[in-house]
Amino acid sequence: MRMYLFCMLFLLSCVQLHAQQKYWIYLNEKNPDIKNSDADARLDHLRTHGIEPVLYSSWLRAASGYLPESYSTMQNSDSCILSIEAMHHVVQPAGLQSASDDVRFDAVLKQINGNVLTEAGYTGKGVLVGVIDAGFLNADRNRFLKNLIENEQIKAFRNFIETGDKERFSKDYHGTQVLTHLAGSRNDHSQVHGLAYDATFYLARTDQDDLEYRGEEDYWVAALEWMHSKGVRLVNSSLGYSDGYDNPRENYEPEQADGKSTAIARAASIAVKEKGMLLIISAGNEGNRRFRVLSIPGDAEGVLTVGATSLRWPWTKMGYSSVGTPGLSYVKPDVSCYSFNGTSYSAPVITGLAAAVWQARPDLTNTQVAEWIRSSSHLASSPNNYLGYGVPDGIRLLEMIDNRPVNSVKSRIIRSKGPSVTLPSSGWDLVIYQKDSEWNVIDEEVIPASESELTITRPEKITHTTVVTPLLITEIIWED
Repeated sequence: MRMYLFCMLFLLSCVQLHAQQKYWIYLNEKNPDIKNSDADARLDHLRTHGIEPVLYSSWLRAASGYLPESYSTMQNSDSCILSIEAMHHVVQPAGLQSASDDVRFDAVLKQINGNVLTEAGYTGKGVLVGVIDAGFLNADRNRFLKNLIENEQIKAFRNFIETGDKERFSKDYHGTQVLTHLAGSRNDHSQVHGLAYDATFYLARTDQDDLEYRGEEDYWVAALEWMHSKGVRLVNSSLGYSDGYDNPRENYEPEQADGKSTAIARAASIAVKEKGMLLIISAGNEGNRRFRVLSIPGDAEGVLTVGATSLRWPWTKMGYSSVGTPGLSYVKPDVSCYSFNGTSYSAPVITGLAAAVWQARPDLTNTQVAEWIRSSSHLASSPNNYLGYGVPDGIRLLEMIDNRPVNSVKSRIIRSKGPSVTLPSSGWDLVIYQKDSEWNVIDEEVIPASESELTITRPEKITHTTVVTPLLITEIIWED
């Protein structure tokens, strides 16, 4: 009786007040009305008490729905509600909407040597790829996506915002740009903008563009579960949650980008660790802003999070590109590559790369594909929270595919108890990362090529210094 009374009092209070805030409602698995019931029954249980839930996530075992903002979280071991979690319902595309990046896209393929995989015949054929985004406006009119349309490579589209709207190529141009960077190509493949132009695609709209990119994270989770049900193993999402929203109470705080504090990050980790999916997520464009760290769910452990670099050597972090959250037990972002207009458009480059690898080696697991991409990158021996493991290399990936020796960047470790270290001239422009831990960068500096020796003096509070050239990575560990 106590359990039934709590449920009734809680739900009646919800009916009496206008529901403005959206929540994840985690149902109590010990409750006899909940235990052993399927998703429909769980939603019906809420409906019988006057609440119309929006969606149910079988992965999170939670329903989404609106509750009064005045409601304070209550937990009771006997109740039908285990806990509730406020949903930050504004999602922000991680790139700037601009068609001009198309003319630059071939350059990033050269940066990662992606053409090597294309020339070997690895173009994503047979790989199912999901794209979760804001919309795909005029994708059917985009000359670089004409092949996808004519060859019926877009197998399904689902709109999670407007119920019943099945129009695939409407609403927002952001997803069209992402798809172009992932799979864009002229009919004769004489101009390639994305490596996965032979892949098969499942598209989802989860971001509400008419409210300044307002979206719902439950839609994102639902799209992920839908794609998994269709057999999709590779997913690109160039959307991310951070701050700067109309209602400040909906903002996330940087410390929440820890891979476990948010439902959407937990769902992303479930997709990777339990469902065998490879999620490639844009790092976000907060690098020059207050938030600064990864947009969520780029913080989730196991997902392949992609930052942005400059185009030409020395590859440095683009100022806008978000950095990994300090204190994580794993490196974020995972890898980086060039994008002039935001990490939205670096992520699909790497998704195309992953599709090519998975076509070539379908025996690989999701985690193996991710690890191959990381280990092919130029900072693989000394990753950091600016560029992760660095810029991936298609040549090294092809060597892995063919089971040949991999020509990785050479590396060395220097342990110093003194205040400085002198290195011989390399003949290259080089990048120096000053770090206060193994991964956390305090400063990134470019040193022009010189014929003279380079003396590196240890700054205060710095424990590690990485010196990067195209041929050699030197990791200096400052010992007290």
